[in-house]
Amino acid sequence: MRSWRVVTVNFQQVFSPALCIRHHLPRTAKHTSTAALPSRLIQRRTFHVSRPRQMPEISAAAEMIIVPSHYLLTTLHGFGLPWFAAIPAGALLVRCLFLLISEIPAAKRAQRLHNYILPVGYARQPVVAEETRRQWSRVTRNRALIKKEVELAVRKDGELVRKRFGADSWYHELARFVALQTGQLAVFLSMAETVRRLSGAKIGLLGMLANWRSGWKPDAVDGAVEAVGTTDASQIAASPAIDVYFPLQTLDDCISVPAKPSIASTITTSAQPHEWFDPSMATEGFLWFTNLCTADPSAVVLPGLVCLSMLANIRMSSGLQSIRDTSGPTLGTRILSLLSIAIFPFIKDFPAAVLYYWFCSQFFLGTSRLLVRWWIPKSNPVKSRKPPVDPPSFKG
Repeated sequence: MRSWRVVTVNFQQVFSPALCIRHHLPRTAKHTSTAALPSRLIQRRTFHVSRPRQMPEISAAAEMIIVPSHYLLTTLHGFGLPWFAAIPAGALLVRCLFLLISEIPAAKRAQRLHNYILPVGYARQPVVAEETRRQWSRVTRNRALIKKEVELAVRKDGELVRKRFGADSWYHELARFVALQTGQLAVFLSMAETVRRLSGAKIGLLGMLANWRSGWKPDAVDGAVEAVGTTDASQIAASPAIDVYFPLQTLDDCISVPAKPSIASTITTSAQPHEWFDPSMATEGFLWFTNLCTADPSAVVLPGLVCLSMLANIRMSSGLQSIRDTSGPTLGTRILSLLSIAIFPFIKDFPAAVLYYWFCSQFFLGTSRLLVRWWIPKSNPVKSRKPPVDPPSFKG
């Protein structure tokens, strides 16, 4: 026999604000107290002024990638080099590393292919083409079919020659090229992020690009004073309500403000926080940008140099990739050239240290390519005098 239980309903609990919000019920009761509700039915939300970190595993991996770059720059600065010399020295060392590991071996492989292997293939083309013509002329008189078979035979013979002399296939070269470009981009971003943290900017590179209209340097000094209620810079920086970076103009301001990295500067193997910000970045600049913590005072020179250096490297790389003369730049070269100029308004408010490293990296990249081109030249291979793929002419 089924037993029925009498359930008493408390309308104060049913129509409470917590249950109405949770179950999307219309709120008809006037009672707003949730004291009678069980704790499991009350939704609590804790608020904090700082944004919680997302995906801590990725953040820890990013920290471990950036640590070698920070160690390199701080070591160079510890040897007595000022920051305007330590930053280009770090860029030069990174470029030399890529030259020794990947670019010089790739240039030697390309030189061996174009100067020694391809001439052998070109020398064999007339012989292979004539044999193929003679064989297919006994079978058919269709010129289109004979031309197609001659081209196929010449292509297969060229692949056999490349394989015989140990030359890599095109997909192996493509894989090496993609790996090289990916590694260069990762190292560049690591070094740029390290320079950004050393300069004291709390907003990352993507945040600076996103805030290009209003500028990545927020006008937060007055707002910080109003929020904290004091004019002491140390209390402003220590306040949890202010999580933005305001530009430091003098060395006294840099010393008075404690270093607070924007991203947690600890790795899984270290319990002590790593100090990123270096106050000497505010005084060890160069020429007109003596303060590397702020944007370029001219707002034109450093961003313009970065854009022009990128444009020059793009044009140079497009010319070096092909050994034959082209009538003009390709579509990809045009798009990259346009992007190199279009980033000017996005980077004009970057810290001078980041722009300075960016320009040094692009300058050494172009210089290294010119040196490799001069040291390991890639000449045009000697081609056969007769075109090997012309179909035979049938008379009579």
